[in-house]
Amino acid sequence: MKILMVEDDPSLREMLALTVAQRLDPKFELAKMECFAHIQRYFVGMHTLLLAENLDEALRMLPEADGVLCDGTFPTSGRTTPAFGGLRQNWPAVLGATSKRGIPFALLSGDDALVTRAKLQGMAAFAKPMETASAINWLFEAIESRAARLAAPIDQDKTAA
Repeated sequence: MKILMVEDDPSLREMLALTVAQRLDPKFELAKMECFAHIQRYFVGMHTLLLAENLDEALRMLPEADGVLCDGTFPTSGRTTPAFGGLRQNWPAVLGATSKRGIPFALLSGDDALVTRAKLQGMAAFAKPMETASAINWLFEAIESRAARLAAPIDQDKTAA
């Protein structure tokens, strides 16, 4: 399983990565997390965590992902900074790319109004930090469900009709 996490805040990105890593491997140790702030990829057993802090990184890594956990507001590129208005609601671009690939997408945002609007549109949207565990659980279930559908044999009677 490869999970892409899009989060511009390094401490939140590290917390999300640790939470997902411990879900993948309950014996995962906190000491292994020290390098998360500086790398974009981390291996947990046979699984891979892909960590993006901006839209450019997210779109570059997305083709590898089985599912995406995405912040609501983050920079477009590494060259923009919050001090200069670099934060944007870039999540729709990530959602569009996941939709084209047919992979699960969960919005995890601290913007309660955004989460409410997204939920009203039928999206998997969760408020951070309160619903972080729910977002991760939803994403794992969605990835596993998609994998089971893809692995299921095609019913020849249905395809002939």
